[in-house]
Amino acid sequence: MLLLNLDNNYSLKLPAEIEAAIVELNKLDASALLGEYSAFGGAVKFKITESVTASAERRKFECHRKYIDIHCVLSGEQIIEWSPLCAFKEPQNYDSAADIIFFEESISRQEIKLSATARDIAVFYPEDCHKPLCMIEYPQPIKTCIVKIKI
Repeated sequence: MLLLNLDNNYSLKLPAEIEAAIVELNKLDASALLGEYSAFGGAVKFKITESVTASAERRKFECHRKYIDIHCVLSGEQIIEWSPLCAFKEPQNYDSAADIIFFEESISRQEIKLSATARDIAVFYPEDCHKPLCMIEYPQPIKTCIVKIKI
């Protein structure tokens, strides 16, 4: 898992697909149109959505097997909870078409809460379970861009 901000210049070397996604994310702001589009021959998918944050108790941890998941906040703020895949029992509900697994509860308390505001991005690999769209103090609107990079 990586937590970055689009306003920083990073000296670390990221995989080419993640760097290309960051270049595209830098072109977006809160006025970006809702919807989905692909780039780089379909290997990278972008989905811009508006949601309302909710209490962490109402959200579920998720992870993916086929894609790296990048969450970028365009407006609003949220808490994204993180926990390693090994902290959960083997799931029975993998949706291969949507490439998503939802988890009820972890078997350990190994969790990190990430506060994310506009231009923050979180990069999640398949072994990174995450619970996005958790409210900070109260439910509020949020606009995000979710990027999927095929592994």
